[in-house]
Amino acid sequence: MAQEVKSDLLKKQSVKAGLIGCFRGLVVNGEILDIYSYMSVHLSEIIKDCKPSCVPNPCKNGAECRELWSAFKCVCNNTWAHIGEFCEININEKALTFINRKSFLMRNYLSATAQPSDIVAIFDEEREMLKGILNKDILINLRTYDTNSMVLYANDHYNNFVHLYINDGREIVFLYNYGDEIVNLTVVDVSVSTLKSIQVAIVREEQHTHMYVNGKSATIERGTLLLDEYSNKPWQNPEK
Repeated sequence: MAQEVKSDLLKKQSVKAGLIGCFRGLVVNGEILDIYSYMSVHLSEIIKDCKPSCVPNPCKNGAECRELWSAFKCVCNNTWAHIGEFCEININEKALTFINRKSFLMRNYLSATAQPSDIVAIFDEEREMLKGILNKDILINLRTYDTNSMVLYANDHYNNFVHLYINDGREIVFLYNYGDEIVNLTVVDVSVSTLKSIQVAIVREEQHTHMYVNGKSATIERGTLLLDEYSNKPWQNPEK
């Protein structure tokens, strides 16, 4: 037994990694030592005082502040919708309300017209962003009582497309084309049409596409493959 205790003590004594954190006060035999006097001018890794970087919390939108001792890191509460060093940007702050079935947003990035050069530059930037809808990540937040409605549809002049819609009040369906094949991703969530905030994230990878709906998800082994020639009826599985 004594040998085991000695072995444990030796293990503990062999720990040589230094402390990361605050070291406050050093008293030896009742004498308070001036710990500042022990600091070497060459030790840039030691700073005076112990000022927590997370008090008060510099992070926004309910983000967690992680203490890094002389620095901090904000861990966003909603990593999809909150971005920035302090999680200060909330993409859900700008919103629209559609009040009838005929209300919609429409943008045609192919319909460039003669405009001043500064307007053309803005249009070109927006056009490239809109083209990315076909093969890049998409994030949408919505609230509705609708049980069947189209949320997003986009296509180009080759018939490449993405289509996001609500089905039967309990399904979020994402359709897109992988070459001449129509791909279906469906996530079932019974709260879709209950006015609850629904966050839909489409994540595109080289070999997979994922759809996240709040805490649920669906994945398919298809990345993105866009058509580069026009065809009036390109789909091998139009029943999708």
